[in-house]
Amino acid sequence: MDQIVTLRPLKELALLKSAEAFENSQIQIPAGKLSPEENNGIFEKLTKYIILENSDRIIENFNITRIKLGFRDLKTDLLKIAHSMNLEHFELNLERPFTFEDNTKFDLPSALTACLNPESQRKLKKLKIEGPTDIARGWVKKLCQLVPNLQSLSIQRFPITKYEFRTICGSLKFLTTLDISEMKIQTLNGISKLQSLKNLIMISAYCPDLRDLFNLENLEYLDLSLHYEHSRHTSFDCYMEPGKSLPSLKVLDCSMNHMKQEELNLFLETHPNIETIGYLWVKNYAELDFEV
Repeated sequence: MDQIVTLRPLKELALLKSAEAFENSQIQIPAGKLSPEENNGIFEKLTKYIILENSDRIIENFNITRIKLGFRDLKTDLLKIAHSMNLEHFELNLERPFTFEDNTKFDLPSALTACLNPESQRKLKKLKIEGPTDIARGWVKKLCQLVPNLQSLSIQRFPITKYEFRTICGSLKFLTTLDISEMKIQTLNGISKLQSLKNLIMISAYCPDLRDLFNLENLEYLDLSLHYEHSRHTSFDCYMEPGKSLPSLKVLDCSMNHMKQEELNLFLETHPNIETIGYLWVKNYAELDFEV
């Protein structure tokens, strides 16, 4: 039987070899000569595959605008590097090794302050935080104060209260993209304050009350897809219940949901600007007629 060989893209190999050569002092990265994407790409390979031992060399040679860190990466060298850069895009994955003894709540604002200098806090456009972990109370208000000019926020897989969600919507007025995938939240009340919002991503999220969603007149992309099929009341069901519509919506992803023909008919009738419906693995997709 023939074996399938997967080859890495040439660009990825070049970035990895450049990172290895830099770490081994075989090359110098000319400060200011690489594009932001090249800087970010080489640094990402350094943090992923190589043990960083000399943060000063990184700081001297790189102009990094995007950093992705995991819970294990919150250590002195990487914090020093992150804080020295003027970042526009920061990602933090808080998934940590399972232990029976560690019940400590994570201080998210302190971690962000350690990673983001004042200029980064002002300029940051994109922030992604993934759980699951227990975060100390009061994190939402402090986060909104730290990074008030965010354009894209992704918070996934940890609890959020109705009050915390309203605080986000009332504070981060420049958001154009919001991702609350795999979150449990009772209501989207307050989301209508985000009048610049164009993209809302709720993959496998549970939210029984979507009424305020229909006040987003500029929303163009809505993702209500699921990671797997199940029969409980889904966000797509909740979306269809009020019989309302989003006038600017162009793309809806409802993959892995169960869609009825009458729901499809109503959706197409009430969304005249819709261009694309994502329905991968919809259980009864063969029964649906999209030419209505």
